[in-house]
Amino acid sequence: MGGPRTRRPRAQGGPAPDPGLARAALDVWRELPRSAPRQVLLCTDLHPGNVLRAEREPWLVVDPKP
Repeated sequence: MGGPRTRRPRAQGGPAPDPGLARAALDVWRELPRSAPRQVLLCTDLHPGNVLRAEREPWLVVDPKP
């Protein structure tokens, strides 16, 4: 069946992503580890349901998927 390179269908009714913007985002995603001065956790599941108001910082991201 499908391997890691299998394309997933996009959500029904949603707009198709802009190919140029998607390519630019992938370029940044690939370059970040090489150019960062330190290691950090990059949250790939960021949406309003995973962002909370917090006391130690103004915002807290929960349920990160690195």
